[in-house]
Amino acid sequence: MKLKMLCYSLLASAALAAAEGPNLLKNPDFKDPAGYRKNWQFISMGDEIFDVRYDKEKSAVSIASCSNEFSGYLCQMVDVKPGKRYICRARTLLPRGRILLYAIGHKASGEATGTEGRIWDYSYADNPLFPEFIPFEYSPGKGNTDWKNISFVLDVPKDIVRYQVKVGSYFGEGILYVRLVEFREILK
Repeated sequence: MKLKMLCYSLLASAALAAAEGPNLLKNPDFKDPAGYRKNWQFISMGDEIFDVRYDKEKSAVSIASCSNEFSGYLCQMVDVKPGKRYICRARTLLPRGRILLYAIGHKASGEATGTEGRIWDYSYADNPLFPEFIPFEYSPGKGNTDWKNISFVLDVPKDIVRYQVKVGSYFGEGILYVRLVEFREILK
């Protein structure tokens, strides 16, 4: 019975993976020989508080922030097909701070719209209430070293032709790691 369940699970996973188109982001794993930032732009309102670099040991980009005053994101534009559904996903590690994966729609004129998708995650590792007043089991992130996927799904309105995908530090002092970012059409 267990073997049968395992087989069904593997088949379901394969079917789900096949239901997505190719990754539309360029250099999604930050391993381009021309440099980890190729095709990515870092934007913030306070560059002086961020340290962005490639961490070879973790095979990921690290974004460290010494203050919770500003947000800072790696960004890339992707073209989309109006009326289609997409998934945006990132493989992240969050020992301390807050991370936001975010996509904002743009019209053909270049105008940004309120059409967006987002998901954030945070760690209580630097919170003075943790673990005495906030129980460990209620604390996302927990300051540990577990990699995880964060994701959201977007239904593209008819007037949107591209999205700006952003991943980074969301008003949080700490450090985060991003190993892979994906933006794929859902084909089924």
